[in-house]
Amino acid sequence: MTAASLNDPYPLGWVLTYRNRNGGRRLIGVVAGEPVLDPDTGAELIPLAEPGDARCRPTRWISDNDVIGIDPRGAGLDR
Repeated sequence: MTAASLNDPYPLGWVLTYRNRNGGRRLIGVVAGEPVLDPDTGAELIPLAEPGDARCRPTRWISDNDVIGIDPRGAGLDR
């Protein structure tokens, strides 16, 4: 982690907790890259990988509006 990444709202490798719009449950994922803007909606989308994926490959994109929390240590994995 670099000093610049501390200013990033979604640092690579941090565990993000987000709201699942289908069912209302809370889910987690690992930030797998830089957020991008959806050209159709203008929403900021964050790429997430599965928590156990050592290569941190994005498997889903979630909206910034669905973010509940972010944890640098991965403590969200045991909740």
